[in-house]
Amino acid sequence: MREQAELLNGTKAAGDVCVFLPFKRWVETTECQALTTAAALGRANLQFSVVSEEDLERALGAADGPRVLVVESAAVLSEAERGVIEKYKKGGGRVVWNQAERWLAEVREAVATPAVVVEGPATVRAVVRVKGKRTIVHLLNLNVAKVTSFEDRVTAAEGVRVKVRCGADRPTKVAAMTADGEGTRGALDFSTVKDDQGRIVVEITVPRLVVSTILEIE
Repeated sequence: MREQAELLNGTKAAGDVCVFLPFKRWVETTECQALTTAAALGRANLQFSVVSEEDLERALGAADGPRVLVVESAAVLSEAERGVIEKYKKGGGRVVWNQAERWLAEVREAVATPAVVVEGPATVRAVVRVKGKRTIVHLLNLNVAKVTSFEDRVTAAEGVRVKVRCGADRPTKVAAMTADGEGTRGALDFSTVKDDQGRIVVEITVPRLVVSTILEIE
C-alpha cells in the first residue's frame, strides 16, 4: 500500500448502488438493516456507497450518481426524503426496498452491467476505484484459517476471472501488483467486449491470488 500510494490516493469509488442509512433510526431499533444490506452487497461484489440523511440529496443528484438506491422501507423516510427519492426516480433512478424477498436479485437486474464481476471462489472480494483514465481493482482472498495463535493457513485462489466495466476507450495495459511472494504479478493478458451501452468491459484472468492483489487497468 505504501509503495502504491501515488496510484491509490485521490481515487473515486465506482459505486453502482447507494444504501440509505437513516441515522435517526439509531435510537429506534437494535438492528441496523443498512449493515445487513452492505454485507450482502459486499458478498455479491456489487460496488456500493452508504449515505445518511444529510448526504442523500447530494449523492442521488450527482451526475455520476448511483443507478440503484436501496432503502429499508418507505416507513423510515421523512417527507423531505420522499421528495428527494421521487425526483431521483423521475430521473431514471431505481429504488429497491430491501425488505422484499428478491431485493438482491432486483439490484442485480437494475445494475445490468456491474462495475466488476468475479468468477472464482466465493471467498474473493473486489473493490473498484477510478482515477482519471485508470481503473484500480483491489482483489482480496478471504480464505484464511487460523491454525495456531502464531500461524494462519491461506488457501490461494487459482484462475480468478474478473470482468471490469470501464469507459468508452479500450485499455492499453493491465498490470497486477501484490506483496504476496507466490501471487501473480506483472503485465496480464486481457480481452474486451462492449456492453449494450457501448462501454468497454475488460476480461482478465488472474492465475493466482494469495491474499491481496491490485489490478491497474490503464
